[in-house]
Amino acid sequence: MVFFKKIIFFVFLFLTLLFPKNRHFGPVVDIELSYNQEYYISAGEDGKIYFCNTQSHEVLNTFNLETNLISNVSLSYNNKFLAVSFNNNSIKIFNLENNSSETIYLENNFKIKLLKFIERGQLLCSTEDGNVFLWEIDSTANSLELVNNFKSSKSKIINTKVNSNKRNILSQLKNNQFARWDIGQTKQIEFIEGGNSYSSNFRIHGGDQTSYTENESKLDLVFTEETKIISPPSRNFFFDIPYKYYDFDISTDGSKIAIAADNNTIIVWNSNFADSNLFLDGHNKKITDFEFSNDGKKLATSSLDQSIKIWDTSNGRLLNSISIDQDWGTKIIFSNDVLIYGTYTGDVNFHILSNNN
Repeated sequence: MVFFKKIIFFVFLFLTLLFPKNRHFGPVVDIELSYNQEYYISAGEDGKIYFCNTQSHEVLNTFNLETNLISNVSLSYNNKFLAVSFNNNSIKIFNLENNSSETIYLENNFKIKLLKFIERGQLLCSTEDGNVFLWEIDSTANSLELVNNFKSSKSKIINTKVNSNKRNILSQLKNNQFARWDIGQTKQIEFIEGGNSYSSNFRIHGGDQTSYTENESKLDLVFTEETKIISPPSRNFFFDIPYKYYDFDISTDGSKIAIAADNNTIIVWNSNFADSNLFLDGHNKKITDFEFSNDGKKLATSSLDQSIKIWDTSNGRLLNSISIDQDWGTKIIFSNDVLIYGTYTGDVNFHILSNNN
C-alpha cells in the first residue's frame, strides 16, 4: 500500500511539472500585470484565463471560455473587473468580487485590436476599422458611457498600443506615421444628437449573454484629435524616407518608441528629443512581441527565431538572451525584476533579471 501511494505521488508530481496549472494548451494570446503588480492574468487560445499571484505564481482563479476566440484581456485598477475581448466582436466584463459577468456586442464587425483599463473605471478599446473608444464603467448603474473617441487628423488608425503606466496612447497610422494622445490632456467629448453615428452610451441588461440597449438616441461624435503626430526615423540621411514597420511599443514615460522594421531590426528613438537612434539587430526572423520595462531602461523582444532578448535602451547593449527550445515567445511583460513571457505552445515562463540584465 505504501509503495502504491508513493507511485501515485510521483506520477502526480511528474504531471504537475509537465503540465503546470497555469499552462495553456495552445498559444498564449495575452498577458497583463495588475496595477499593484500583485497579480497577473494570462489568456490562451484554449479558452482559459488564469488569474495568478505574481510572487508564488499560484493560480487563484480560472475562467473557462470558448476556444480560439479570446484576443485581449485586462484588469481594472482595483482588480475588481476583468475585461475580455473576443474575435466574434464581443467584450465580456467579469465582476471578480461577486463572480457575475456581462457580455457586450459591438455594432460593427471589425476585430478588436486592443482592450485596456487605463484609468480607474475607464476602458480603452481599439478596433481594426480605425475607431479608438474610451468608456467609463459605472459599476453601480451597471452601464458604460463613452467619454472619448480618438481620431487622427492625418490618416486612418490601423493599430493602437498603450504604455504600461496607461497614460500615453500610441496609434499606428496607415500613412506609416504615429498619432499620440496623452491621457489628462484630452477633454471629454461632446455629443451631437441625430444623424449617422455610433451607438455610444449603453446599459448592460438581463443575464450573461445579452447585448446592450442604448441609453440615448443615435449620436454624432466630436472626436478628440491627437496630441502629437510622430514620424519614424528616416532610412536616408539626405531625404526623409521613414522606415516601414509592422509592430511597435511605447515606453512608460511616453518618450521612447520602438519599432520592428521590415527587415526585423528593432529601432528605438526618443520622440521628444533629437537623441541618437538605437538599431538592435539581434533577431533573424519576425518579431512576435516586445515590451519596455517599467522604468524604460530595458526592452525585451521575442521572435520566431526561438529567442527572447533583453536590451539596454540607453546604449543598445544586449543584456541577456533566452533560448526557447522548439518554441517561441508570443507575449512579454515585466514585473519589477522578473520577465514573464508566454509561448506558442502554451507555457507561461519566468526569467529573473539580475542587476546586469
